[in-house]
Amino acid sequence: MMSQPSDPNTVDMMHNCGLILRDCGEFKEARKKQAEVLELRRNTHGEHDSRTIRAMNTLAIMFRKLGMFGDAEDLMNRVLELCKEILGDRHSDTICVMNNLATTILKCGRLEEAEDLHKKVLELHKETRSWPFPCHFYHPSIEMSVS
Repeated sequence: MMSQPSDPNTVDMMHNCGLILRDCGEFKEARKKQAEVLELRRNTHGEHDSRTIRAMNTLAIMFRKLGMFGDAEDLMNRVLELCKEILGDRHSDTICVMNNLATTILKCGRLEEAEDLHKKVLELHKETRSWPFPCHFYHPSIEMSVS
């Protein structure tokens, strides 16, 4: 088990390092860094904290970029579940996560299911005008990634 960083900003810097690795196309290294961030967030803040949910979302996107669609879908489903529980079905961040999940389902080749979820995202957008991305997770306010 890894030791907890002594500086609270250290995990934020690790997260940012993972994003830089992702942006450089180093997806395997980015996944490792984001998995480490998620473990630290869960251990420090619990699963219902916005920082932990953000880390889950980021790791799920890493999984998808690496073709690990099952892992990506499982984690995105958990992120969606938490967003609905904390923010409600019609919050912009919940809609953002639904969009991420729909894209993952599409990558899995389940076209009808992806289309249905994308239609739901579009319908919710029309009703709530909860665009544009990036999404902001307001519990407290942090950015969620959309891909």
